[in-house]
Amino acid sequence: MGQQLFSQHLIKGTVYDKNSKESLIGANVIIPSSSKGTMTDFDGFFQLEVSTLPIDIEISFIGYEKKVVTVNDTEALKIFLGEDKLILSEIVITDSRLTKKQKQSAITVEVLDILAIKETPAASFYEGLGALKGVDVTSASLGFKIINTRGFNSTSPVRSLQIIDGVDNQSPGLNFALGNFLGSSELDLKKVEIIVGANSALYGPNAFNGVISMETKDPFQFPGLSAQLKGGARNLGEVAVRYAHVFKNKDDEDVFGAKFNFYRMVADDWVANNYDQTYDSPSLTTNPGGYDAVNRYGDEYYAEWNDIKEFPGLGTFHRTGYREDDLADYNTENIKMNMALYYKPTAKTELIYATNYGTGTTVYQGDNRYSLNGLKFFQNRLEFRQKDKFFIRVYETHEDAGDTYDIVATANSLMNMAQDNFSWTSDYATLWKDYVPEVQQFEGWIPIEILSEDTDGNGQIDILDPGFYEAWQENNQSVLNANQDALSIFHQLVSDSINSIPGQQGSSYLTPGTPEFDEAFNNITTQTRYDKNGNLVGGTKFYDKSKLYHAQAEYKFELGENRFTVGTNARFYKPDSDGSIFQDGFVQHYNDRYLYDDGGNPTLSNDTIVDWIIVDNVLVADTSITSTHLFEVDTIINDLVITNKEFGVYAGYQRDFFSETLKLSASARMDKNQNFDYLFSPAASIVYTPSEKDVIRLSLSSAIRNPTLTDQYLNYDIGPAILLGNLNGFGYDQYFVNIDSLKQYFIGALVNPDALIGGLMKVDPIKPEKVKTIEAGYRTTLFNKLYVDASFYYSIYEDFIGYQTGASFKFGSTKVASEQDVIDGWAAVAGDTIDNYNDLLLPSIQGYRVAANAQDKVTTKGFTLGLNYFFNQYLTINGNYSWNKLNKKGTDDPIIPAFNTPEHKFNLGFGVRDVNVFGVSRHWGFSSNYKWVEGFIFEGSPQFTGEVPSYSQLDAQINKAIPEIKATIKLGASNLLNNNSFQVYGGPRVGRMMYASILFELN
Repeated sequence: MGQQLFSQHLIKGTVYDKNSKESLIGANVIIPSSSKGTMTDFDGFFQLEVSTLPIDIEISFIGYEKKVVTVNDTEALKIFLGEDKLILSEIVITDSRLTKKQKQSAITVEVLDILAIKETPAASFYEGLGALKGVDVTSASLGFKIINTRGFNSTSPVRSLQIIDGVDNQSPGLNFALGNFLGSSELDLKKVEIIVGANSALYGPNAFNGVISMETKDPFQFPGLSAQLKGGARNLGEVAVRYAHVFKNKDDEDVFGAKFNFYRMVADDWVANNYDQTYDSPSLTTNPGGYDAVNRYGDEYYAEWNDIKEFPGLGTFHRTGYREDDLADYNTENIKMNMALYYKPTAKTELIYATNYGTGTTVYQGDNRYSLNGLKFFQNRLEFRQKDKFFIRVYETHEDAGDTYDIVATANSLMNMAQDNFSWTSDYATLWKDYVPEVQQFEGWIPIEILSEDTDGNGQIDILDPGFYEAWQENNQSVLNANQDALSIFHQLVSDSINSIPGQQGSSYLTPGTPEFDEAFNNITTQTRYDKNGNLVGGTKFYDKSKLYHAQAEYKFELGENRFTVGTNARFYKPDSDGSIFQDGFVQHYNDRYLYDDGGNPTLSNDTIVDWIIVDNVLVADTSITSTHLFEVDTIINDLVITNKEFGVYAGYQRDFFSETLKLSASARMDKNQNFDYLFSPAASIVYTPSEKDVIRLSLSSAIRNPTLTDQYLNYDIGPAILLGNLNGFGYDQYFVNIDSLKQYFIGALVNPDALIGGLMKVDPIKPEKVKTIEAGYRTTLFNKLYVDASFYYSIYEDFIGYQTGASFKFGSTKVASEQDVIDGWAAVAGDTIDNYNDLLLPSIQGYRVAANAQDKVTTKGFTLGLNYFFNQYLTINGNYSWNKLNKKGTDDPIIPAFNTPEHKFNLGFGVRDVNVFGVSRHWGFSSNYKWVEGFIFEGSPQFTGEVPSYSQLDAQINKAIPEIKATIKLGASNLLNNNSFQVYGGPRVGRMMYASILFELN
């Protein structure tokens, strides 16, 4: 009796499609009496331990009829499931992308599941995320793609959080994820969820506008070997390998699992060669003296000489500059490796150790364009968990910038090796005088001498006649306008002359491709801003070996019908840039070290001083000896160290009412960063399900975003300006004025102090930004064919983090304040000694861009609509539309960041899966997606602000599965119609990317 009670029976079998006889992957097999169950593997195989026989098991699979089988013995089972014609359409539509939990979610969740990842028509699954509603994918280069949602898009997506298996994928120094450049291999990806909107209460700080959550494959559920080869246009080459294995104990239970991933991609990157004039260029492309081109750097400096008496035809002239393709490394490469070990101490708990390594070369666009060369990324994770119950997770992330350098700053450094801007302007104007006589020979030119004559005989020289001087100017300007080609030749000759004359540092303009250029380029890009002794050397290389350490714990429990979640997390940042990015450079201190001999006596220097004095009318020498204690100056170099700590706690509550017809949930979170006050981000939602097909939802959510490390500690000199973080405020201990007021100060024969004082600014210390969002949505299935998902949101943003630009300066002397100075605001009391506001020192002017919070609130609103129509089990059609709008109120605040988001966009797609072509060839699939994006103004740095025109893109792929060798062949193209288009201003035109791949999935 006792033996029968405690004996175990192992039942096993395979689940098949009744019609095709193919095995079904991921079918659910459960014991109804106990809810114990499992899932079929890649061969449709399952095994399950039971204590007694006979027993009933229930087998179910999406789109198939549920089946109950009575098992009497342990012989292997073959179970065939037939399609459920009545509910197939609804289930496939809703659940192939959304689980029941996701369908009833109170927030907007977009999903790319394991099949959609495999069948995406885009060249990569990450790019394919752009087909989801409300999701913006931007290509700054082939290797660097960025995901944003709900506006305020940026090539530095600090308002989005990207996590892989719960681990923040951000760069520790930059505080945002570098796309999927350092993310997961496609072979190891189970699904991607994009949680749209403010979600700090659920995901912590920085889940401001959305969360990209990736889940990789568990080796217990996905064992075996898989490999993929891909090749395509632009010399694209990819290889990916995944291997996972499961070790069992003597009772045939899973105990230990391991997986390994390797991925490598090489390609020729898209070239950024937009030579149109920049958005705010003072000169057109037809200007004889040149213009500021988008992807040519160094030419943004210009001078304007419109004195047609002394310098006719000189006008506006620009420095030569360097094109990006002469400075950037477009040989894109990406290597990713991952290993994970899984141990099951019990049947329900897992202990996981995972390590990730990524490296590569690509181009990244932020304030400038940067060549990421040999960037490295390390992660280690240790986690103990029971799924849907608790987890304890700790991880660390390290990065190494490798040989990364600033492309734009490199161009400016190369220009300055010849001459600084002021010297270049003076020399250019001097050389132009050689061509003034030729300009004055243009047909119709009226010489200046006529102004001092009396040509009309009225008794006074012509310049005194009303309107004569203006007429003379107008005439000669029209002559200049009619001779633009000749002026262009003169400007080119002057430019060539000045570029060939050795400048201050012994270098003329260095021509790309020459040994001299290569030597200078390598010298600049292999040095950081400061050397190890704290000396400013002005290199453009990034040194970044920043780190972050994170710990988090979460526990779920139930009290009756109430479900609770509690958790806490802590994070420690350790930025390390040697002063090339942050305020963590080197400080030199000088100490006097006095010298002693071996006996401990002071080492002295004796000087004999002879004074001649008169004693009794006799000149007498008065001799004295002075001793000086000798010393040496010791230089002590201190390495400044920055650290930053933060922690948070959170709790969530859920309860269902009326047989799950009504779901209520609420959550609250408190976060604290060492530099800022306690912050709270609550959320609440209600989900009403009046029928199985209909879901109505309403949510109130909030989010906070702590200032990034760059917002707090940045100190980066880009040439024209220094970019500063702002923990302590700026403009309180120095003069800081807006640029327009500074320009007005110098207009006229005398300076204008009134313009200066009117433009003085004080920037308060940076603080966190906040958003509150209300969202309503409706999901339903119509006619058992059409799945509809619609939502509307309205967001209120406060304390937006942006930038305040201006310049600091000093005065060269002081004065005694008068009563008028008190009235004008220069002094508090008459008679005080104040700076002489008429004596501003030109060399002291320094441009700054300071992190700052906006004073105004701003609101946004948007609407999304998703439609999926299911014809049958083989063919689906889908489409989505997104509308995002920045409300005008408050947007005149210059610190409000750019919205950078198309107001309208849509996707249309269809997919065919597992079809039989002409009845003779099975296992074919096809999918396509057409995307249209309305043009918008992209506002980045001044160099990279401009219009992104409307564009469209068609992606398509066809695939053929070959079950005999467990392979899938795929042929496709991103941007099939080759509509070369900008996705970000300053980035490359993105064209067609053809590709072909073969995937093997072996057990």
